[in-house]
Amino acid sequence: DAKVGAHAKSVVTSVGKESLRVRLDKKGFAIGHLHFTEVAEPGQDAAMPKVAVGETLHVVLLSKCDENGKTSASVNNQAESGKKPDRAHFALSVRPSTLAGGTTRRIVSAAQLKVGQQVDGWVKFVGTKAGSGLWVALSESVSGYVSSHYVRDDAPHGAAMQDHFKYGQAVHARVLELPTEKDGVSTPLKLTLRDSITSKRKAPEPTGKDSEHCKESAASAAAAQR
Repeated sequence: DAKVGAHAKSVVTSVGKESLRVRLDKKGFAIGHLHFTEVAEPGQDAAMPKVAVGETLHVVLLSKCDENGKTSASVNNQAESGKKPDRAHFALSVRPSTLAGGTTRRIVSAAQLKVGQQVDGWVKFVGTKAGSGLWVALSESVSGYVSSHYVRDDAPHGAAMQDHFKYGQAVHARVLELPTEKDGVSTPLKLTLRDSITSKRKAPEPTGKDSEHCKESAASAAAAQR
C-alpha cells in the first residue's frame, strides 16, 4: 500500500510544464503528483524530469493531497478520519536529499508564514507587460506575488521581468504581507526579492497600476497552468 514517507517506483501517466502525474500501484488506485518545487534543492533552479508517459520514476510520498495535487490540513485530516476515497492522491518529491532520506520543512499553507520570514522558492510566472511583477511558488500549494517594486535593488521600476527572470529559477525571498480576505476581496501573499528590504519595513500600499498588474498576472498564471 502507498503510504506517506514511502519510496515508490512509479509509472508516469501525464507530463505538464508545472507538474506530472504518476501511478503508484498497478490498478491506479494510488496517484502521485510531482510539482516542480519538489524537483531541485532550495537555491537550485528547477526543471521537470525528462521522462515520458509510461516510463518509471523513483519518488518519495510526502503527504496526502487533493486530486489537483494541492496539500492542505483538511485533506490530511480527512485521510486520518478513516474515510477511504475511490483513489488516494499523494504529493511527491524527487529531490536528491529527500530520496537520500533527508527531510525539509514544507510550506503548504500561508498560515505557516509570518511577515519578515525568509523563504526559498521558484519562479512560476513572469509578467510580460511593462511594470508587471512575477509569481513565486514556495510549494505546490503556496505562491506569492512579487511586485516590480520589490524585484531587485538594481532593477528600475517598469523593467521587463523577462530580462531578469525565467520559469523555474530559484529565488530567495522575504515575506512582506500575508494574504487577506475581507468583504469578499482577497489579496495574495506578497514577497520581496530586494536585499535592502528588512522585516521591519512594511510594504507600501499598492498603486492602482500595481493592483491591476497583480490581477492580470494572477489571471495569466492561472491560464498558463491549464
